[in-house]
Amino acid sequence: MNRPRQSDLLPARVRRLTVWPARALLGLLLVSLLMTGCASLRSGSHRPSAGGAWPTEYAALQQLDEYSLSGRIAVAAGEQGFSGSLRFQQDGPRSDLTIDGPLGIGGLHIDWDGQQLEVVTSRGERLDGEAARAELERRLGFSLPLAEMRYWLLGVASPDKPAETEFTSVPDQPQRVARLRQSDWAIEYSSFGETPPLPSKLTARRAGARVRIAIDRWMR
Repeated sequence: MNRPRQSDLLPARVRRLTVWPARALLGLLLVSLLMTGCASLRSGSHRPSAGGAWPTEYAALQQLDEYSLSGRIAVAAGEQGFSGSLRFQQDGPRSDLTIDGPLGIGGLHIDWDGQQLEVVTSRGERLDGEAARAELERRLGFSLPLAEMRYWLLGVASPDKPAETEFTSVPDQPQRVARLRQSDWAIEYSSFGETPPLPSKLTARRAGARVRIAIDRWMR
């Protein structure tokens, strides 16, 4: 005759109590694992900057209103194109841009204070207002985004207009803007300097126009 198991000697109600807690514990464990997995996915979808300093640095660059740089520029618009040297200075609200190059562009000096535009040609001719904008577009082949350019050169979007921004995600490297879209332009950053850690190569594109800038020297 087979001996009854110890669990069989327990009342049915007690046996149910001994079985269901184990199942409940397994269920809780599975739920816990699933919740942990979801939390990992959510945290992985957010790429914080190195040291958590990038949001502060980004805002500081958007507020930077005194700097200058020198480098090279190459412009293509339709069948028109040229390359030359570039000098840019930001002094408060005033942007001062000088382009020297061949192919009819000659020397071109652009002064923009956020409201008023003045263009000085290589012949010394001074134009302002709509005449300056028309001359600038005729020389370049497109309308230059003057209000946004001072920010794009620093590797950030203008804080005054909507923008789509994509950041780099290189392990153990400071986070930077890889691409941004603003005011119908797409800007891509292919290289950053180390000292200071600002863009050294960028390309801005819009329908029918492309501007490539290589920055040789930053002065802040």
